[in-house]
Amino acid sequence: MEEISRLQVSRRGHKAHVTKVLKKANEVLNTETHTDRNIALASLNTALEQLTKKKDIIGELDAKIAAEIKDPKELEAEIFESDEINYDLEENISQIRKYIEISSLSSHTQELSPLATASSNPPQNTTQETLQENTTQEPSQEPMYEHPQQVASQENSQEHMQDNPHMSPPTTVNPNASPFTPQSPSNPSPIN
Repeated sequence: MEEISRLQVSRRGHKAHVTKVLKKANEVLNTETHTDRNIALASLNTALEQLTKKKDIIGELDAKIAAEIKDPKELEAEIFESDEINYDLEENISQIRKYIEISSLSSHTQELSPLATASSNPPQNTTQETLQENTTQEPSQEPMYEHPQQVASQENSQEHMQDNPHMSPPTTVNPNASPFTPQSPSNPSPIN
């Protein structure tokens, strides 16, 4: 019987410490501001570690106490009490863990938001302007992207196309046409 009393006293001491840690965690949760978010998260992580350790210690003490109890009614009351403690601890641990997870994600999102804003606002050139910029050249200028061998190859292929009656001439793109506007066919066929 003396062993049971010693284990129960030890468990009460650990429960008192759990109560103190939970009180500190609640203070941090209720007073957190955006300027001290990292400090609050560090405090909550420490509280989470302490609560997890205490949960394991209290669980071991519960098992030892239950093994020492001989009276079925006392054992039933002991099991009920230990399950209540375990449930409360598990619930608080889960809530703190979830709060840390959400806070970490939101602070990570806030760190990335300037990058996201910059990448979501590209330069305001329209496709038409870009197409015109890329196709408009002075007549005296050679295109900067053509290599002399490419020019010779293009000339040879044009000569080959002129000699071959089965080849159609290359199509040219109208730089003034919108690339996204569908062109209606010259002879539309009825759709049945």
